[in-house]
Amino acid sequence: MGRRWLPTVAVCGALLAAGCGAPSPQAPKPAAQRLDSALTALATDCGHAREALAFAPGGPALARLERAALPQARALARVARRNGRWIYQGQEMRELLKTTVSALQDCGLTRTSAALDAARRAIASAGRP
Repeated sequence: MGRRWLPTVAVCGALLAAGCGAPSPQAPKPAAQRLDSALTALATDCGHAREALAFAPGGPALARLERAALPQARALARVARRNGRWIYQGQEMRELLKTTVSALQDCGLTRTSAALDAARRAIASAGRP
């Protein structure tokens, strides 16, 4: 009796596995790690920028944070250039770039936001997948 059920169990298991998991195409692990690192650094820089703006608007701290954030924004854009349809944390890369541009603008890192937005538009106009 046990062997009769084996094909049925295998088919049910395959169907369940096919319906579960992350949507495709996921960013490959090395790219996802770069995204994680860049987004974490940008979030940290944004938090520090909000503090800098609260205590010393337009001071040298904000310029220093812009210089720190710009390479992270470039790293994010490099990954997006590889495949704009990759999904990371449930967002397609194109949407992730838009969200990040908006967050950078909101926290006062306007030069970094503008640079990332220019990269986002260039990626979109190049018709990258």
